[in-house]
Amino acid sequence: MSKRKLSLGLILLALCISFTFLQGAVSEQVLENVFSFTVLGPNKETLAKGTGFLVAKQILVTNYHLISQAVNKVEGLNYKGKKVKFDGIISFDKNFNLALCKVNQKKLGLKLGNFGSLQAGKKVTVVGSNESGDIVEFNGEVKDIHEINSSLSVAELTISGPQTLSGAPVLDESGVVVGVLMVLEGGRKVALPVDGIGRLSQTSVVKKFKQWKAEKYFDTLEGSLLAGRIYEAVGESGRAQIHLENAVKLNPNDVELLLQLAEIYSEQRNFESAISTYEKVLQQQPDRDDVYLKIGNVYLNMMKWNEAIASFQKAYELNQQNEKTYLYMGQAYEELRQFDKAAESYEKYVSFNPEDKAEVEKRIGLCKMEIEDFQGAAKAFAEALKKFTQDLDLHENYAQALLKAKMYDEAAQKYYELAQLNPERAEIYFNTVVRMYDEAKMPEKAVEAAQKMVEAKPQSDTAHYNLGYLYVRLKRFKEAVDVFKKVIELRPDNDYAYYNLGYCYNQTKNYREAIKAFQKFAEINPDDPNGWFNIGINYMMLKNFGAALEPLKKTVELKQDFSVAWYNLAITYLNLNDRYSAIDILEKLKTLDPSLAQRLRDIISRY
Repeated sequence: MSKRKLSLGLILLALCISFTFLQGAVSEQVLENVFSFTVLGPNKETLAKGTGFLVAKQILVTNYHLISQAVNKVEGLNYKGKKVKFDGIISFDKNFNLALCKVNQKKLGLKLGNFGSLQAGKKVTVVGSNESGDIVEFNGEVKDIHEINSSLSVAELTISGPQTLSGAPVLDESGVVVGVLMVLEGGRKVALPVDGIGRLSQTSVVKKFKQWKAEKYFDTLEGSLLAGRIYEAVGESGRAQIHLENAVKLNPNDVELLLQLAEIYSEQRNFESAISTYEKVLQQQPDRDDVYLKIGNVYLNMMKWNEAIASFQKAYELNQQNEKTYLYMGQAYEELRQFDKAAESYEKYVSFNPEDKAEVEKRIGLCKMEIEDFQGAAKAFAEALKKFTQDLDLHENYAQALLKAKMYDEAAQKYYELAQLNPERAEIYFNTVVRMYDEAKMPEKAVEAAQKMVEAKPQSDTAHYNLGYLYVRLKRFKEAVDVFKKVIELRPDNDYAYYNLGYCYNQTKNYREAIKAFQKFAEINPDDPNGWFNIGINYMMLKNFGAALEPLKKTVELKQDFSVAWYNLAITYLNLNDRYSAIDILEKLKTLDPSLAQRLRDIISRY
C-alpha cells in the first residue's frame, strides 16, 4: 500500500513540474480562464479539438467552426487537467466564426481590449491547448492586418502551434484579450477581432448539445465566405478558390462573390474559368464596363490580343471616361504590333493625367519610333524625362528620336549631355554625333563634334582618328597629318592611322614621308595589297622606278586581278626599259580591264 502511494506521489510531482514548465510567464489569472475541449460525435469519436476562454462567469467563447460539429457532448479540461462541463451553446455569429458556450466555471473571465490597437509588428501572446490538452503559451507578433469585408478585419500572426490552439485568446503586451485565434487549414493563424464577442447575445437560454443540430461550418455559406476571403487575404489563393466555389454553389447570384472568385481564378491562371465566371456577372449586370475590362485583362494574360481588344472596345462603348480602357487597349495593340493604334490609345490615356503618365509616355515614344513618327516620339520621351531624369535608356531613346527627326543640333546636345551622365559610353555618344553630322553632309559641325570628343577624351586614339578622318574629308591634309601622328603616338599599332597618314602626305606631295607611312602599314598588314601598291605609287611619283618595282610586283602577287596595279607595274617596266615585260602585262589587262589595256597599248606603241 505504501509503495502505491509513493508511486502516485511521483506522478503528481511529475505533472506539477510539467505544468510549471508549460505555463511560462503567463499569470495564474489567465490560465484559470482558458480551457481545452474535445468535440465528440454520435459514437463518442473525436470530431475536433480546440480552445476556449471565459469572458464572464460560466460564459466561454471559442470558434463556431469547432463547437458547431458537436453531437451530444463536448468534453473540457482546465489548465490543471480537471474536467470542465460544457452545457451547450448560448449564441453564435457565423459571420465572425464566434460562439458562446455555457460552462460550469465561475471565474470572472479575461479582460477584453480593442482589436484596433493591433498593427504589424506588435507583439502578441496566445494561450491555448496543445495536442495533449495542456494549456501552453505561444509568443509571436502581428504580420499584417487584412480587411476581409466592410465589417471585418483580421490580424495575420506569426504564431507557431497546433490546430488545437483555435479559439484561444490573443493577448497584447499588456495581457488584455484583443482577438480570438482562428487556425486555418495548413496551420496559418489569424486573430478574429475581440469586438465580435460584443455582438453575441449572453442570454440564459442554452441550446443543449443533445438538442443541437450539428453542422460543418465551412460547408455553410457564411463559413465558405469567411474562409475563402481570409485565405485570399493571406495569399493562399488555391484554398480560397475551394471555399469560394462552395459559396457560389450556395449563392450563385451573388455578383460580388462571383467577381471575387473570378479574380482568384485569374490569379491561379485558370483563365477559362475566370472568363466564364465574369460572364455570369454580365448575365445579371450587362452594363458593367469594369467587368469587360477584367475580361480583357484575362485575355491579355492569355495572349489573345484580338479578344482582349474586343472586350476593351465594349468597355469603351459603355464608359468612355474610364481611362484604364485606353491603357489596356494600347497594350493589346502594341502586342499586335499595331503601333499607330497603340500610340493613339496611350495618348488618350495620358490625357486623363494619370499617376503613371510618365511610364506611358515612354510607351508612346517607343510606338512612335516604330511608325517613324520621330518628332512625336521625341516629344513623348521629353515628357517622360520630366519624371525619369536619371533613366539613361530613356535619354538614349530621346537622343535617337531627335537624330532620326533630323533635329541634329538638339540630338547633339542630348548626346553631349549623355556623355556627362554616363562617361563610360562617352566615346560612343561623341562618335554618334560625328557620324550624324558627317552623314548629314554637315562637315564643319562634324569636325566641331570630333574636336569636342578629343577635348573630352584626349587619350583616346579613336577620338583623334575620327577628327583626322574628317579633316581628310575636308581636304585639310596638313591638319590631318598632325592628328594621325597623335593617333600613332597613342596607339603605335593603329594600321589605318599609318595608311591615312600616308595618304595625307601623298596629297601634300611629301612622297618620301608617304612611303614611310605606307611601309609601316605594310609591316602591320603584309598581306594587304593596298599598302604595297601605295609604296610603289609614291616611289613612282619620285620617279624612283627601280624602288617602285618590287612593291608593285608584291601587290599583284597578293591580288592578281588588281588591274590598276598591273597597269602601273607595266609603266614601271617601260621606265626601266623592259618593254617585253610591259607587253606581257598588256595581254593580262586585255582580260582584266580592256580600257586600261588600250591606254597601255598606246603608251607602249610610243616606246
